Amino acid sequence: MYPQGPISLPPFISSSVPKSGTHLMHQMLNGIPGVTNDINDASKKFFANNPPAGFYDDHSRRLALLQPNQFAIGHLYYEDRYARMLEQYKLKHIFLYRDPRDVFVSLIYYIADNWIAHPLHPYFRTRYFTFEDRAAALLQGIPEYSLTFGQYITLFYGWIREPNCLKVSFEQLMVTPERRRETVLRILHYLWEGRMLPMPMQTMAFSMESRINSTTSRTFRKGLIGSWRTEFSGRIKQLFKQNAGQLVIDTGYEKTMNW
Repeated sequence: MYPQGPISLPPFISSSVPKSGTHLMHQMLNGIPGVTNDINDASKKFFANNPPAGFYDDHSRRLALLQPNQFAIGHLYYEDRYARMLEQYKLKHIFLYRDPRDVFVSLIYYIADNWIAHPLHPYFRTRYFTFEDRAAALLQGIPEYSLTFGQYITLFYGWIREPNCLKVSFEQLMVTPERRRETVLRILHYLWEGRMLPMPMQTMAFSMESRINSTTSRTFRKGLIGSWRTEFSGRIKQLFKQNAGQLVIDTGYEKTMNW
């Protein structure tokens, strides 16, 4: 027996490592009956160090304004202070991540083709033309922009060690339809824990999966698993190990540097 009347789910937040399937997760969560996030609503977007001044005050104020059946999205560096702020507002947190090597590949193409505001974009268009050269620039830095991939991306992955959030990998959502359904049900159990379901769990899961449409995402490229294997030369593999190899181990994608 399911309750009649409006659905009411406490607000929550979904954050992700950039290039890890942010729009995929956004589409699925919007498939939960009665739950919504307008991707064009800037007030419900939360990004690391944005705004640069008054960051915590701004995020705290906007998180407090979230209403039932709404969720926030964003890319957030892990900081204990931020984790405690989410606890303060009793916001459940879904964290989406992906193999850092595939994130790296996707990021290179995104910077070159779409991310006009990124400091490396003009150099990817006028100086570094091949994947090899662009990958080396992102891993080593260039005179005009010294921030490396490892320095940029590692702090996002800190949420993997946070016990009070649900960790979901891109691979779990993409490897097989069966694994996707299992993962979607895990998300629903997490969000509805201790609450009366408005309808069968499988019905909600089907609704979430039916919302997936890669053609509506301007940031989607291929969404492949393991694409780094065909993109990395021996040189880039070694540079990646030096810059972000430990992250691959820390996130569980490899046990050693021997890959």
